[in-house]
Amino acid sequence: TFTGTAGGGYGTGQYFSFDAGDYFTAKAQPTYADELHKDNAKWSVCAWVYTPDGGYRGVLGTIGDSGATRIGTSFHLTSLERPGVQVNNGAGAALSFDADTSLSVDAWHLIAVSIDEAVGVGGGFLYSDGAYNQVAAADTFNSTYTSPSAAAATYTLQVAADGNALTPLINLSRLGPVAIWQGSVITKAQFDTIWSN
Repeated sequence: TFTGTAGGGYGTGQYFSFDAGDYFTAKAQPTYADELHKDNAKWSVCAWVYTPDGGYRGVLGTIGDSGATRIGTSFHLTSLERPGVQVNNGAGAALSFDADTSLSVDAWHLIAVSIDEAVGVGGGFLYSDGAYNQVAAADTFNSTYTSPSAAAATYTLQVAADGNALTPLINLSRLGPVAIWQGSVITKAQFDTIWSN
């Protein structure tokens, strides 16, 4: 359900609210969505989310769930309200990290991920509300994909779910602006600018 006045902007209370059965599905698979899980992928995502207390939920994805046979990506919140990212190669997880710090519940947050697969050590990070959300007590993680797939993603890109209508945002969740960059990565300093504005 859309809330707010069209054209008013995020700061004026514009957002979509969810009841655990809602999501957006691309009309056709965007080319960039099939590049996020491949070798040498470069991409970033950020989203404004309102996080009620509850279970695992997808923010954006093409894998449907974490099943080993899926190919694609997931940017999500864990059941502990921690941002996470997963890339699957059709045989298992090619990359999987969850942040250390839980988000406060019943509040708005800016969450983000950046991955430059070719960099490896230090090539990825998770971000929340103006700071790194560390992984295993480190600001960055190893962005190398294990045996990345060259095939298309299993499912069409969805926002507010992980793909195939699976693990949608839970009841009372809200979603403001969502941005995806493919072919380049957004730095922490650039996310800081988004956060401060």
